[in-house]
Amino acid sequence: MKEFKIALSIFLLFIFVVLSSVFLFMRGADKTFLEESFYRIIFERIEVSPIVKEEISRSLLEDYEELIEEVKVENEEEEENGNEEEGEEEEEELKEDHLEKDDIEEAIQTALDRTLEEEWVKENFFLALSDILAFVKGEEEELTVVIALEDKKRIFQYNFERELERRLPENVEIKDDMAEEIPDEIVLSNIMEEAEGAEEMENALLFFRTLYGYYEAYSYHALIGISALLILLLGVTGGLKWIGSGMLVSGALVFFSMLLGKNTLFNMISGKAFVDKDALTFVFDFFFEELSTTSLYYGLIGAGILIATFVIIRIRKP
Repeated sequence: MKEFKIALSIFLLFIFVVLSSVFLFMRGADKTFLEESFYRIIFERIEVSPIVKEEISRSLLEDYEELIEEVKVENEEEEENGNEEEGEEEEEELKEDHLEKDDIEEAIQTALDRTLEEEWVKENFFLALSDILAFVKGEEEELTVVIALEDKKRIFQYNFERELERRLPENVEIKDDMAEEIPDEIVLSNIMEEAEGAEEMENALLFFRTLYGYYEAYSYHALIGISALLILLLGVTGGLKWIGSGMLVSGALVFFSMLLGKNTLFNMISGKAFVDKDALTFVFDFFFEELSTTSLYYGLIGAGILIATFVIIRIRKP
């Protein structure tokens, strides 16, 4: 019977350490990645506006790629005819009208810079953020993040056409066609789906969403339940000694695994994510600082329980 109690206690302690470690990681995420105030700090520290504009620019550019290729073919045909009929002077003029992807990309970026004010970007950033956080926390079943451009479309169209005029002053028909392609909204979930490593990111997000659901529903109950079982099996002082040991071990485990695995995890995510590396560095530093503080306090509480238990045992001895 004694051996059974010890074996069961060791098993419960192992479960307690595993659950405590997961609890600490989820607690760290809950206090950082899942708090809107965390992203407000990021917005103040990092230039988020250029990152958002770059993603919108990339999405717009994808809408124009087919048209760009069509224009390239037309210009190449005209260029060949010009070479045959008009000679070198006409060839040079046609090359000046040649539409390149870089021309459109620069025009889009410049037009966005002149159209999207910092306050507008900030407002839409947090609207999108609230949807993402609701999805991650399981409050929404689908990720439907949309940035509306309808109110900015006319201003953007004007700035975009002026930029194209500067680059292609004689291509009025192409300008009009391209202006009609401007969308009323940008669906950021589509950008995430098409980003490099999107499948891995989606799987990781769904896994975290499931894990967070269990954390919210069962974490405190599970830890309290295992603690109660240890006390029932080993008595108050014996149970508290094992609980304190478990808290100390899990706190130390999370703290040191964080120190050893931080760079590896950063390199893995930064190699696949579409976010800016400077922004990612700040996010990681903030998260791991919160996690190290939480795990340190958790371990210290466990050490305190362990020391208090030994003091009680010593006082009880005759």
